[in-house]
Amino acid sequence: MFAQLDESTDVASCSQLLMFTRYIKDDVKEEYLFCKSLPTTTRGEDVFQTLKEFIEENGLDWLKLVDICTDGTPSMMGIRSGFQALVKQVAPQVFGYHCLIHRYALAVKTLPPDLLNTSSDSKNC
Repeated sequence: MFAQLDESTDVASCSQLLMFTRYIKDDVKEEYLFCKSLPTTTRGEDVFQTLKEFIEENGLDWLKLVDICTDGTPSMMGIRSGFQALVKQVAPQVFGYHCLIHRYALAVKTLPPDLLNTSSDSKNC
């Protein structure tokens, strides 16, 4: 199972954790797995605890998790208390990646205006 997580704050200032998954069952499937509110803060420990509760409640196996894709914030990527570090403590086989969507968004912020216009025009094709 491959997992992609994204934490964001909605218009009511509530932090939401969304998880999408990709897995193989006869063929490759992609599904929205859950959206849960984070009760207090958005630290790596909070995100990990929310995922851990979901996995335990649904009888999922940490050993079937192959990789986790998150944004590049310290709470997700931190080597000691970041979300990915906490996942590696219970599932050392898991690879951690930085989300390609976020990389694209970061790259677009630094593009020169003429190249940005070209990039924007290509989306309308």
